[in-house]
Amino acid sequence: MNTFLALFSTLIALYVALRRLGVWIYELERSRETCMNEIQMMKPRDGKRLGTVLIGGGSIAGLLAARACHDHFEKVIVVEAEKPNDVSAKRARVPQSRSLHALLSIAQIALEKWFPEIGEVSASLGLKILPAGVNNYIKGIPVQPTSHPLHRAVASSRPGYERLVRTLVLGKSYPNIQYIQRASIVSVSRKDQDPKLLQGATIRFEDGQESQVAADLIIDCTGNARQGLLWLEQESFIQQDEIKALTSSFDSKMRYATFTVQVPPEARSTLAIPGGFENAGTILCMVGVRALSVRTNLSGPACYGGDLDPLVLFAMKIEDNRLYTGCGLYGTGRQLPHSISELLDQARLMRTLRPLPEWFFRLLAQLSELDITIDTLRTSPSSHIQYHLCKSLPPNFIAIGDSVMRVNPIYGQGCSKATIGAVVLHSLLQKCGTSISSDFSQRFFNVQHVKTEAIWTGTLVADYGQPTTVPCAGDTLAKGSALRWFLGKVQDVACVDPKVAETFLSIRMMLEPSIFLMSPSVFARIIWFSLITSPRTSI
Repeated sequence: MNTFLALFSTLIALYVALRRLGVWIYELERSRETCMNEIQMMKPRDGKRLGTVLIGGGSIAGLLAARACHDHFEKVIVVEAEKPNDVSAKRARVPQSRSLHALLSIAQIALEKWFPEIGEVSASLGLKILPAGVNNYIKGIPVQPTSHPLHRAVASSRPGYERLVRTLVLGKSYPNIQYIQRASIVSVSRKDQDPKLLQGATIRFEDGQESQVAADLIIDCTGNARQGLLWLEQESFIQQDEIKALTSSFDSKMRYATFTVQVPPEARSTLAIPGGFENAGTILCMVGVRALSVRTNLSGPACYGGDLDPLVLFAMKIEDNRLYTGCGLYGTGRQLPHSISELLDQARLMRTLRPLPEWFFRLLAQLSELDITIDTLRTSPSSHIQYHLCKSLPPNFIAIGDSVMRVNPIYGQGCSKATIGAVVLHSLLQKCGTSISSDFSQRFFNVQHVKTEAIWTGTLVADYGQPTTVPCAGDTLAKGSALRWFLGKVQDVACVDPKVAETFLSIRMMLEPSIFLMSPSVFARIIWFSLITSPRTSI
């Protein structure tokens, strides 16, 4: 009896120790990989502020960087090359500005912390904050719905979201921010007393005139233009061969077509949308579709080039009583639809593990009779400048958003990636004294890299699963195959198990660390359903 009690006590003690170890590892990874702790601790600076910060680029990344800096600098200057006030115009530096747009919950939570008035401002702009990650399908099978209170985001177009952020940042509550349009930073200069530091920059205006501006911190938020590399190269902080060595790039050859439908009042109550038009957000989002290898009666070449035809299919309501619908294809051998009627024909040809809901076909048929505009996009190659590995950067230079990492926009991570960079910036500025520290840039890029690495890795693993992807130099498409297999199993199980679905979505929304999938209760469900139940064959 005593032996049994001793063994029982030992097992209990071991269980408690392992559970505490698991919680400690989880909290460590959550702090390291996500920005949740930093968001909760954001507050204005106590005491004396820093001087001037100069931000090149006034889109999402630049605006959020300005909001982060407003709490810590006497003066925040944002320099934007375009005049983006006209949200209906297509932005030259934002190629996906009129295509499908999605927002992860991490970005929504950060905005709510920075802007308590976001609900009221969103409503005034005709935007709604709705549950995120709903109505998702994997190979035709609906992912189990979740009710996590943090799974929420603004439902909008890309221009609508930028309009919201601009309204929030440039409102009367943040007087330290100066926004200059139709101008650009053309060069930076070194400090005479300490050549390792930047003194300031030269701003060139639309009429050709130039102005010298001194700055304590300079931030590159110029997106795909990546002007910061040019500034640094001009001052010999970095050389071309070093830039090439620091840059990783692969091409997923992703293309997608987005149809924007203006829904007239008389049609809104008749559309085949579950729950009705007025309450709609994401109506349907499906990935991983098998298509029939057949020729169709559509004009031009066959729309499908093989037995396996990965595709993204979507429909969502945005602001101003409009709907987005469309699809995305990998590779160049297949034709994107040129009308919603063609999209409907393609959708009917899809071979999925479960038929698509019939209401979706009715909805496409109804939308095909309304006025539409179409935008097609060939995504740029994904690329990552590994600034965290560069040791010669000036301490008062950083870069945020697409200026550092550009990934396939179909995954909806761009605005969230910029938000993470701005949150990291705010967190480090809270720890600064009255001047930028000598290791500020290095610390920033190190932390930003850790918190956005999952975006790069996840996109690479997913896109390497497509045979048409051109991998990074030195890679093969086999890279990440084990992780790709495991994540495929997770997605399968998410279609039958609400707990796994909620966990996977929380990681996808960057609210939880990747290791959350390894928690005993979740991992056991994945193994059980993968090996025993097998969702692929049982559903």
